[in-house]
Amino acid sequence: MKLGKNKKNKKSKTTQSASMDPKAQLSPEELAALESGDDEVLRRYAERRIRANKKRQRKRKQQKIRRRALLVMILCLVGMNAVFGARYVNNLLKAGGTVLDGDVPIVTTARSQLGNYGGDKFWKWYGFDSHVDWCACFVSWCADQNGLIDKGKVPMSCYVPQQVNWFDDRGMYHEQGDGYKPKAGDIIFFDWEHDGSVDHVGIVASVFRGKVYTIEGNSGFTGKDEKKWKGICQRNGYDINSKDIYGYGLIEKGSGKK
Repeated sequence: MKLGKNKKNKKSKTTQSASMDPKAQLSPEELAALESGDDEVLRRYAERRIRANKKRQRKRKQQKIRRRALLVMILCLVGMNAVFGARYVNNLLKAGGTVLDGDVPIVTTARSQLGNYGGDKFWKWYGFDSHVDWCACFVSWCADQNGLIDKGKVPMSCYVPQQVNWFDDRGMYHEQGDGYKPKAGDIIFFDWEHDGSVDHVGIVASVFRGKVYTIEGNSGFTGKDEKKWKGICQRNGYDINSKDIYGYGLIEKGSGKK
């Protein structure tokens, strides 16, 4: 079978080559005149040979373009998989990328504070005279900048458990594992020890491919010296089913527990 195919391909190439030969386009009389050295026939033959060469060049160029287009398409498909893979997205968001952030005012405000170390502006705004754990102050400050505290959609609170209770009392809270799908702008709570006690709070910036991406104040502890570390405003990412997630406080009415 393979031998038959090779013969067929070889025959096809031979036929193609013959059709591209300018001599094949000459009549028997013209061929005879060509062999005799007739100037007019030589001129026509030269023109046909030039046209045949140009045709071959165009065909090669088109084939080259098609091959390049196919290569670009393959690279794009591979690249898209890499670009939209969870690892890339996580690195993008940690680096300050905004491609996936939800178009929500509180998220935009939180994003503008990325890189803030120590959180002075947030805990001082709340009324403290010295440094405190400021994750809840950060969330309240972001909410206040968008009028959400005055509208009664987010509490002004520096105490994370109090924030959870506030949302829960208003039917605007979902605990982790109850089937709720978070969205950009939700307030996200964490339980680092998995002991049923809430420890930390942030803002959901986006949800993508089973990951929740957040902006959090008083974050980024590396484990070197907890007493000296004052916290930074940074992005983080978690598996949507992570046990670190305690629950979500919802800003929009009608999306909480019934």
